Amino acid sequence: MKRIVWNEPERVARFVAALTGEDEYRASVAIGLECDGELVAGVVYQLYTGPGGSLLMHVASDGTRRWMTRAYLSACFRYPFVQMRCRRVTGSCAPITSRRNASTNTSGSNAKGCCVRAALMEPT
Repeated sequence: MKRIVWNEPERVARFVAALTGEDEYRASVAIGLECDGELVAGVVYQLYTGPGGSLLMHVASDGTRRWMTRAYLSACFRYPFVQMRCRRVTGSCAPITSRRNASTNTSGSNAKGCCVRAALMEPT
C-alpha cells in the first residue's frame, strides 16, 4: 500500500541525500512516498524566498516508476505553488536522460539551464 509521508522530513531528506550523493539537506521541508512501509521517493524543498518567490526542490526515487502517482505528484507541487505561494520552483537533477526528459516534459516542466560539467567540478 502507498502512503504519502508528511511528518518525517529528516527521514525523507536522508533518503533523498543518499540517492543524490549529498551529505545532508539542512533547514528543509520534505515529502516522501512509501510503498509497503519503505520509502520509494522523496522531495526536499530548500531556499524558499517568500510568497511570490521561489524555492529549490530535490527529487529522488528508487529508480522505478511506481512513485509517479497522481496523488503524490499533486502533493509535491501543491506544497510550493499553493501552500507557499511560489511563482517558480527550480529542480536540480542529474544529467538529462531521454526517460527523465520525457517525464519532465509530461509534468509541464521544461529545462531552463544546464551546468554542463557541474558534477565533475572539484570544490575550490
